Amino acid sequence: MNIKKSAIEEIRAEYRMENINYDRRYALLQLGFISLIEGDLDYLRGIIEEDGELAEKYPAPKLDYIREIFINCLIDDDEGIENLIKLETNMKNTIYPPN
Repeated sequence: MNIKKSAIEEIRAEYRMENINYDRRYALLQLGFISLIEGDLDYLRGIIEEDGELAEKYPAPKLDYIREIFINCLIDDDEGIENLIKLETNMKNTIYPPN
């Protein structure tokens, strides 16, 4: 990863201490985008794992969709792509329900 993991770990630690869990989920998933873009899939797995613990207590549809996108990006076959397509359709129907 081209960015410093130590800096990301500092951010993650600060959110853990602040006990602002919805914001922590949001921040974690934003850091997940960086990990995905940088191709550090192992680090992304760690973020998904930590978010999973929070997702049970603090569900939020928007964040849950982002989490599902990451999970399916880690599946390196046709199933992952098919799941992403289904997820996109589901997201569109949720945001813009058919008349």
